[in-house]
Amino acid sequence: MEQRLVPGVEVEHAGRRWRVHVPLGPDAVLLRNDAGEIVSATPTQIGFPADEGVGRPAIRVVDERGFSDAQWGEAARQRDLLAALAGQPARSRAAVDAVANELGIKRRRVWTLLRQMAGSDGRN
Repeated sequence: MEQRLVPGVEVEHAGRRWRVHVPLGPDAVLLRNDAGEIVSATPTQIGFPADEGVGRPAIRVVDERGFSDAQWGEAARQRDLLAALAGQPARSRAAVDAVANELGIKRRRVWTLLRQMAGSDGRN
């Protein structure tokens, strides 16, 4: 099986585990570890772990029990803001900007989240 350097693939570099963050071209790849460190490497400096399933983006498993009631409440508040916006048949730029400002994210990210929400319940 051919290994590909695509975002999310787990690799080894300099004796440590990394994930491909951004392929920059045939001569360089940005790698990121779980601590958020980012390094540049050439493909010849990168190896693939011998674990089963290597070569596919990792699936991140989240243990919901690790979140506090306050964190769940904040997540629900954010979901409700996005759901209210998603329910508007004609969304104004001002409405999208208001939600983006409230969530502390960019307008583009709001649109991405709205598309994801539409795709998750069968609407497109």
